Amino acid sequence: MANRIYRRTANGLESLEEQPFSSEDELQELIATHIELLDGEQITPGNPRRWILIKREKGIPQSPNAADWWSVDHLLVDQDATPTLVEVKRGDNSQVRREVVGQMLDYASHAEYWTINGLRTAFEESNVDPEAALRDLLGHDVEEAADWDAAKNAFWENVGTNLAARRLRLLFVADTIPVTLANVVTFLNEQMPNVEVLTVEVKQYKGPAGQTLVPRVSGHSAVVKPHTSPRTKITHEEFLAQLPNDDTRVAAERLLSVARKHGAQIDAGVRGYSVRVVMPKDVYYAPVTVAWFFPVPDAPMWAGLRNFTFGAAYPSYDDEKLDDLMDSWVEQFRRDDFGFSYTLDKRKADTTRILSHAEVVAHQDTLAERLAAVIDDLGALGT
Repeated sequence: MANRIYRRTANGLESLEEQPFSSEDELQELIATHIELLDGEQITPGNPRRWILIKREKGIPQSPNAADWWSVDHLLVDQDATPTLVEVKRGDNSQVRREVVGQMLDYASHAEYWTINGLRTAFEESNVDPEAALRDLLGHDVEEAADWDAAKNAFWENVGTNLAARRLRLLFVADTIPVTLANVVTFLNEQMPNVEVLTVEVKQYKGPAGQTLVPRVSGHSAVVKPHTSPRTKITHEEFLAQLPNDDTRVAAERLLSVARKHGAQIDAGVRGYSVRVVMPKDVYYAPVTVAWFFPVPDAPMWAGLRNFTFGAAYPSYDDEKLDDLMDSWVEQFRRDDFGFSYTLDKRKADTTRILSHAEVVAHQDTLAERLAAVIDDLGALGT
């Protein structure tokens, strides 16, 4: 027997009966048109997820530069630049019990082969007014119109960095979530610290007055995911106060001053600063990050980075001159006898060098010289 809910009217109670969706495509179209049905408030209470739709049926290649092999029902990105893969099934589809999990893991394990240029193009082609959609997602964080281009470019760079670090969200959507799927999703959510895995059950009820939709999110565990806390950008005063001593504060101020003097932009994040260089549009679509400064000593921060990190976010930027320049930037640090190598993707060669705060103080002359040179060299590309 179908479940019912009741709507109170002036004439009494109106019965609405639960009904399955006529097809998976109907539910997919509903999600694409009304993303709010995924109920971002249930996902992160107090800091609701909001999304832009990148594309329905977004193709996924098996290897870099290859043709698409699979497609995910919806690819979304939230306000924190976290890619969100959505797979939609009807509850009576046997795949929702087992096969859909393997499908989604295939998609997630190959998502790194998306390029940011490709995602940005897909977003612009899938939305009637992509500029308005993105501004609606991010505009509340941009205080001045002059900041919009920088905020927009930084957002897309963060999308790419999250993909490289495999910071994803996976959503299984159906009108009925079977217990077997719910159990697997809770297990995966506990075992994958960088990936949030959830189910969204969307119930449909119909009556004389029309349709009522009731979403319910489940799959959370006791594990606190990195993106669940509200994002408040660190202030300069907080940054300096969290550094361990006056010598480190002096060295940090010097490096920040050198970066600004040579034309880099210093972007504040939740836990520290990123040093980025705005590129000519014919070279690269977004600013290129060359360093990350975190004030709390030795504490793992974004994507496992810590302290003062110098290097490249990606092993390749799809531009020969830019790739060569960033390879040279990374290579300088590989030859050093201080710091240690780190990569955002463990399967690839190291792309960054992490220095302790004490090492930054001891080698600040070299670091300031290198930072100035790479910023100048990046700025000169395309001229």
